[in-house]
Amino acid sequence: MKATIPLSTTHAARFAVDETHDWLVAVNVDNALDVFSLKTLKRIKQVKLPGFAQELQFSPDGKTLYVFVDETEQGSPGLLVYQTANWKPLKVIPTPPGSMDESHITPDGAFLYAVNHNNEVLRWNTHTGKMDRPWKDLSALQLAVPAKGDVGASYTGSSLYFVSLSSGKMLSRTLLNDAFAYTALSFDPAGNTLATVIDSGEVMLWNPRTFKKTAEFKTSLFYATFLNFSPDGKSILVGQDSLRKGQQGLLQIWNIETRKMVASFGNPKDSTQWGVFSKTSQTVFVKMESKIEIWSLV
Repeated sequence: MKATIPLSTTHAARFAVDETHDWLVAVNVDNALDVFSLKTLKRIKQVKLPGFAQELQFSPDGKTLYVFVDETEQGSPGLLVYQTANWKPLKVIPTPPGSMDESHITPDGAFLYAVNHNNEVLRWNTHTGKMDRPWKDLSALQLAVPAKGDVGASYTGSSLYFVSLSSGKMLSRTLLNDAFAYTALSFDPAGNTLATVIDSGEVMLWNPRTFKKTAEFKTSLFYATFLNFSPDGKSILVGQDSLRKGQQGLLQIWNIETRKMVASFGNPKDSTQWGVFSKTSQTVFVKMESKIEIWSLV
């Protein structure tokens, strides 16, 4: 392990990293954003939030931070937009009632997607602040948005959906055996491959243009809670919240080409909540219950 950033117990499982500006942002127990320097690992700023924070996401250029909260100063749920140059609120965008479980911003920064507590996929135009519902008739537990192209993906239970991002219409549905269910999914950086993992620990790779499965391999992680590609597209990070019998670690990194596990780490005594690669693919940031661990892979 390279380093640790201690946190007060946080509400939000996720955090946001902007390596261009050397920032890592997490939410503390007092409903405030803690901004850390990746160079010093020290807190350099604290920004008070009006309510319970659920999701946070940097814009691709790092100049804006989007934070979903359950209550704004107006008393209703909202999307808070901060300018990171001064960490001042730029605007507040009203959102429907209920929590937002996860968010994704498109690489061009034009649209922000989120899944709410009703399993609805919502979309905001970041320039106008207006919201629409591109996936109106589709329930989702998680979603994945590619770096380019119009085909996104989501799942609920044993169903995997490929969906047109522009129209919200379902393009394809793949149904697993009733004994299994999808637990996480992620696109590779180029948007050419979708990776999914099911509760038995099996990772499947898909072609989003043909909607066909192209490869699969078995991990020892049961009920994985997250799955993320490395920026170079060569590896996948798979993780879960607690250790089960027969596992080699809470987090595993797999080589896509060889289908071999290249690293396994994590403390069985800690709860793993979220993990992502650095932009160089040589470091992994892992959110635990009360800390963020930084692991060097070289």
